[in-house]
Amino acid sequence: MQKTMLTLLVLLILSYSAQAQMLQFGTITQNGQELNNVPRFSWSFPLNRTIIKLGESTALNGSILLNNEGVIYDFDGDRFKKRVISLTPELGIKQNIGDALFFTLHYGLDYNFHYKEKVFFGGERANKEVVLSEWFSNRVNRFNHSVRAGIGVSPGFYIYGEYYFQDFLNPDFTENINGVAVRPYENLQIRRFNIGVSWLFSSKSWFIYE
Repeated sequence: MQKTMLTLLVLLILSYSAQAQMLQFGTITQNGQELNNVPRFSWSFPLNRTIIKLGESTALNGSILLNNEGVIYDFDGDRFKKRVISLTPELGIKQNIGDALFFTLHYGLDYNFHYKEKVFFGGERANKEVVLSEWFSNRVNRFNHSVRAGIGVSPGFYIYGEYYFQDFLNPDFTENINGVAVRPYENLQIRRFNIGVSWLFSSKSWFIYE
């Protein structure tokens, strides 16, 4: 049932929105040691609507996004990939500059509902293993909030930067391994930021005034 509802949600968003492509980065430390972060290429599907016009060239916008968020990093000779699928409501301002140019500033709150971990042993793709795949996992912070600022030309390109305020993982998560309570993420800190671009095929691809 959960997978059916997720599929319907994806199809709905794809029907009404443009797709954004992004590079995802992180500042990652393990026991205070900074680890090598590998930029991660991913996607986001945004659905945006104007809530109210605040002036001739300014509007308050509401958005909902389906995001694939995560990080890739190296530790102890292996490569780790951790990601979540999230649903994100946003609220923001769009300011038009002339006929085509605009910039935006948004605040978003991610709800992370599916978590996956992969390990590439020895850093080799041939040695990949999916070690975790969990719905509504407590291993990550279930909610995370962010700000996004962008500039674009409609129709044309929309370019943005995005920063997350909280750690990606839940440091208080506890699991039982061989009768011992362990906190696997207690000393692993991951802070994330994204750089993205979307292709606007018409003036109504991202922001629709009704």
